[in-house]
Amino acid sequence: MELKWPHGLAIHNGVSGEGNISALLADMIHLATSDEIPRLQAAIMSHFLFEYIHPFYDGNGRTGRYLLALYLNHDLTMPTVLSLSRTIAENKNAYYKAFVEAEAKLNCGELTLFVNTLLGFIREAQDELIGELEIMVDQLDKGETICEQLRQKHGLSAKAASILYGVIQEEMFDSTESMSLDDAARQIGLSKQSARTYVGEILDAGLVVQSGKRPLKIQTSESLKSILSTGVSED
Repeated sequence: MELKWPHGLAIHNGVSGEGNISALLADMIHLATSDEIPRLQAAIMSHFLFEYIHPFYDGNGRTGRYLLALYLNHDLTMPTVLSLSRTIAENKNAYYKAFVEAEAKLNCGELTLFVNTLLGFIREAQDELIGELEIMVDQLDKGETICEQLRQKHGLSAKAASILYGVIQEEMFDSTESMSLDDAARQIGLSKQSARTYVGEILDAGLVVQSGKRPLKIQTSESLKSILSTGVSED
């Protein structure tokens, strides 16, 4: 089985022979779970070994990156682990080059540069994730401020404002952009019957529109979308 560059040129021929493959896979698992090596480095080195073995006819890259994520998740957050796949995809040439350099004869199996390259990808993935989270936090702060301004402007109850804040978050982050009566009830910790009263407040204020009857669903009105874009007017 071959490991190839994105353009199709072979980088590496995998290990052959069922016995050899089984033995090296056992070594890989032992390496990944070793207590004698820091777990991040062990996970990365085991990733190299899996791709070196290349045990399957197809899917070795996806399987190897899945196993890498599985082992990294012991020490890293799930968002970091999930974002790493995107970072590797964005740096495919550097990723494959790290394998080539690690396998060079003059390198004599030294994996320091390979480990450093993957650690760099992890750092890049974390930096991108932090940047995205900071943007989301800013959006949440903006939504919370607008929600409070609308609560005061329309004389909304605290429960109605809480549901409105949930609707605003749906608009900002959820592709469905709608909230069911069940969602509204969970948002304020009350029954659906009680939640219906508070939903009525924001419907009457024209901040949301009904997008479904059975079950009841609401979503941001065009007026609220405009407010989220331009801010609350003072009139």
